[in-house]
Amino acid sequence: MNTPIIEVRNLSKTFVLHQQGGVAIEALSGISFSVDAGECVALHGPSGAGKSTLLRALYGNYLPTGGSIRVRCGGEDVDITSADPRTVIRLRRGCISYVSQFLRVIPRVSTLDLVAEPLLEAGEGQAARSRAEGLLARLNLPERLWHIAPATFSGGEQQRVNIARGFIRPSPILLLDEPTASLDGANRQVVIDLIREARGNGAAIVGIFHDDVAREAVADRTIPVRRP
Repeated sequence: MNTPIIEVRNLSKTFVLHQQGGVAIEALSGISFSVDAGECVALHGPSGAGKSTLLRALYGNYLPTGGSIRVRCGGEDVDITSADPRTVIRLRRGCISYVSQFLRVIPRVSTLDLVAEPLLEAGEGQAARSRAEGLLARLNLPERLWHIAPATFSGGEQQRVNIARGFIRPSPILLLDEPTASLDGANRQVVIDLIREARGNGAAIVGIFHDDVAREAVADRTIPVRRP
């Protein structure tokens, strides 16, 4: 029997709005699932059900109210819900890649440098630039844009930069928040191919896909997420 790479047990998250009289909003309640190496699962449910909240909890951005998130990578077995910040940062640099819906634009940092950064942080300087160039070309981002900051890019162009950055480092765990949302059909297929390749290389993938075509093309199964 395989040992899951990701194991979520009875996860819950409640937001308390302190500036609005301490109103409590329950975002997640009793979520449990696991993901094996080489498996892609899709979080499925209506808008506002907590899918993005769950993905951010898996990345360590949100501290759950209850439950556990165990990830296994590089000989480590870590519960992200109780891990210290240094451990979470180490996991992000070596084990977990995250493609969000929004590109974090850094002033005066070129697209090429932004995409290469995860590999540079992992100490793979020689491969970083060529790998970044290859991904940007594969995602059909014109070479004339590689050496400028992406602040003025269109939504679809920024999304392709985000995807290249997320896929540049092969990771045991890959988190995807609507990776094809702003893309045309040709670039959607490139992303589908990248996801399939990552899955074939043994990545455990959790994604949100409102795009039915992409979800059906890459997901082995779906995890229902409903409003508490």
